[in-house]
Amino acid sequence: NEWKLIYNEDNKQFELYNLKDDPQELNNLVSVEKKTFELLKQKLNVYMQAGFQSKITKPILDEETKERLRVLGYVQ
Repeated sequence: NEWKLIYNEDNKQFELYNLKDDPQELNNLVSVEKKTFELLKQKLNVYMQAGFQSKITKPILDEETKERLRVLGYVQ
């Protein structure tokens, strides 16, 4: 699948990327690709309502790893 939908539990925000055209995930297309976003959001909601959200855990990161991820731009 060329689309990737990300839901950030901390800030309740979505990100949508076209991996074929944007493999580095630089352009969030949530506001541009509204139909695709709504379709994938609906699928995610069904998945989460089925109980799979309980299997998602936040990783526990030490300070060194957090800093390395900040430097790389993965976290703020």
